[in-house]
Amino acid sequence: MAKKKIDLSGVKKLLFEKGERIALAICLLITVSLVGIGMLKASGASKMPAWNVAFSKETKALNEKANPPNGPNSGEQPPPGKGGSTQPVAPPDSQPWAYRIIKFIAEPWFVGGESANNKRINPTLVALSQNDDAIQLNYMRVGILTNDIDYTKQKVKGFQPAKGAAGSRPVNVLTPARFVVVSTTFPMGEQVYEFASALKMNKSKLLSAKENLPRPTGLDVYRQEKNADGTWSAKTPLYEVDGESGSVKMKPDIQKFFQRIIVDDALNAEQSAILYSEGGLATPLPKLANGTYPALQIPGLQMGPMPDPAVKKTFSLPVAKETNERITAIAWPKELKDKYLGKFSVFDSTLKLSTKAADKTTAMPVPAPPVMGDGAPVPMAPAAPVASPNGDVLVRFVDPSVEIGKTYRYEFRVRMYNPNYGRKDVSFAKLATIKDLPSPTFTMTKEISIPGEYNLYVADQPPDRERKIPNGADDKKAADDQVAVQIHKWIETVADQKQQSFLVADWAIAERMLVRRGDLIGPHTFKIETKKGQLDTISGLMVELPVWSAEGEGFELGSSLFASRGKASSGVPVDFSLLNSPVLVDFRRRSGVRLNNKSYNDEVAADVLALMSDGSLRARNSRDDVDVTKDGKERQERVDAWLSHLNDVRGGGAAAPMPGRSPFPGGAAN
Repeated sequence: MAKKKIDLSGVKKLLFEKGERIALAICLLITVSLVGIGMLKASGASKMPAWNVAFSKETKALNEKANPPNGPNSGEQPPPGKGGSTQPVAPPDSQPWAYRIIKFIAEPWFVGGESANNKRINPTLVALSQNDDAIQLNYMRVGILTNDIDYTKQKVKGFQPAKGAAGSRPVNVLTPARFVVVSTTFPMGEQVYEFASALKMNKSKLLSAKENLPRPTGLDVYRQEKNADGTWSAKTPLYEVDGESGSVKMKPDIQKFFQRIIVDDALNAEQSAILYSEGGLATPLPKLANGTYPALQIPGLQMGPMPDPAVKKTFSLPVAKETNERITAIAWPKELKDKYLGKFSVFDSTLKLSTKAADKTTAMPVPAPPVMGDGAPVPMAPAAPVASPNGDVLVRFVDPSVEIGKTYRYEFRVRMYNPNYGRKDVSFAKLATIKDLPSPTFTMTKEISIPGEYNLYVADQPPDRERKIPNGADDKKAADDQVAVQIHKWIETVADQKQQSFLVADWAIAERMLVRRGDLIGPHTFKIETKKGQLDTISGLMVELPVWSAEGEGFELGSSLFASRGKASSGVPVDFSLLNSPVLVDFRRRSGVRLNNKSYNDEVAADVLALMSDGSLRARNSRDDVDVTKDGKERQERVDAWLSHLNDVRGGGAAAPMPGRSPFPGGAAN
């Protein structure tokens, strides 16, 4: 008997005509089912199997004991939201569906028949703000204080005391530095609440058990460089936390930076209220030889009453002092050996010695105060009020590996030690095998460009000091074919006629130079007569400039570099030229300019067209450079800072070289 053939032509026709819609409907049904299951699981709304009802009744008492009426799941007010908002944050069980779905994905679907309500789970790290206003980027181009370390011989440049005096100590060395400081806040109050919820503890119990507090292990930080076509390069790791050991791997030049710096302990003391007492979130900052760190202007970061930054500096300006000690190579001090070798916690603002991650029952030890370059113990920063439910704490890292003319952006995230590592009372055993908890999201900064170190301004600003510097800024009236310009150049060193270098690490300013059409802008020479009656040609413009005294560990005015007829010269010669110096192409007079709130006549104001070092033509005018504009303010602030530095050094009794010696050995007339 022949088998009856099944006719599938109708099905084929249906699939051919309606196949796409049927497939979409099936996909939609699967998606809705999965989302529904996720919502039910995350909200705890899934029905308990009949076999587990008895177990649920038995554990109900334990749940109530673990979550008393004032506990984290009882509706207790959590900390204010990010940015200092007074709006309360809902407990995790009542947060939006997006939060529940994330929790559902992060947690296991099955816990082997145990109830998750009375077992600890791993906390979720609170995300950092993604708003540009909440992240502060500052580029620092300054002189910092460091130690001069010889790793081959394990020596450091230091003072050998006079006979009968106290022991040797490292010398404070001025080092030119360029680095970016990235600062933001971490909502530690919200994180404490999340820990309390995940660990099934009320807040007071959590805060009394230090091993359960959030303990950051550091930041993962990556940097990207902007390419010429506007795209971004691959990510370069700057800091990476090893999840197993808790150690931080740094870019080699960054590690070298921290090994040598002298930490600004005064700044740590000022910021103690916003530095997390457990550490792990903020790198230290080096002590500045001259200058101040910009004030933090991050919404929600409460530091209490702070001094006016225009009045109180974050450092004591070092001024050269007398000493009977001699500088030589000394053995590494025992208390600094680990620091020199890089054995420190880089994300602790005091740069304390590193420690292994604490185990499940041992609190992280607090080391003895470290000893810095001046030989005296550095006071540890007072504990920040981490117990406060509304406390934001400072997050900070430093990038000392930036290059001039490049543009960067950074992405970073927080990592913390897992308080459940090695414990038995967790929802399922795998949670206790995880040592490290990384934040699920990275925070991206806006871009920052590293500016150049040569600025040309059209500003007819005569020297304004008590005495005139020979062969210095031009104070003569400009001829009809001349125009006055001002040049700012950041220099690291100056040299005497024997080519011995002396540290400056600051801006040098040619207050007024007169140039003609077709002239190179910057190059300048002058002649001096020596004691022997000979004429020497000197390249550069004489400028009053503080230079670093190694013996005095401070600044003193550079002088006695050259002499004319046996009389000491004031100032040091600074070469304001470039490899390809700008050329004055043309200029014209203009009117209506004000300088220092004073009106000037038409002869002062001018438009200038210059051929710059990069081959571009650039037009500048007096109004932009001396009026209340961005460029004008920057120019005048730099001039004011330079003059202020000179006055500080003079006020410290160092207007002349130390008796019996010159900051430029052999710099007398010859």
